[in-house]
Amino acid sequence: MQEDILPHLIKSLFNGTVCEIVKGLLDIQHLTEKNLYNQRIKLITAHKEQKQLMELKQKKKSSEFLANNRSDSSNMRLAQSQEIEIMENRQKEELRKLDMRIIMELDQKVMDQQVTLEKAGVPTFHVTNNPNEIQMQIYILGFIKKIGSIVFHQY
Repeated sequence: MQEDILPHLIKSLFNGTVCEIVKGLLDIQHLTEKNLYNQRIKLITAHKEQKQLMELKQKKKSSEFLANNRSDSSNMRLAQSQEIEIMENRQKEELRKLDMRIIMELDQKVMDQQVTLEKAGVPTFHVTNNPNEIQMQIYILGFIKKIGSIVFHQY
């Protein structure tokens, strides 16, 4: 089978359409990755801000508590540490859910690319989760990208 790949690949590259398709898919992938990365950074930043606000609120409450000469501050400190722990657990869960959504979106992007390249007639491309087949697809994409940059000066 693998000895048949090269002639079919060369045939599919002959008119340059496949190279254009790969370039477009790469551009879309880079934009998607950048967008997902920015979503993750935005959530992490929001979490840091929430934690800082809570710490400021708790510091103010502690100061007020001490100013009113209340003697039992250990209960207040325990409640505050529990409040922070609850918030941190919620934030971890939010980040985990976002990461899962990102993984699912990236997996869908891979499947979309596989379908597009299969329809374009690129050998070995079909929807698969098999790591060996995906690795072969990655090698072929790298080859197409190099050919595109050498022959068509597109990359």
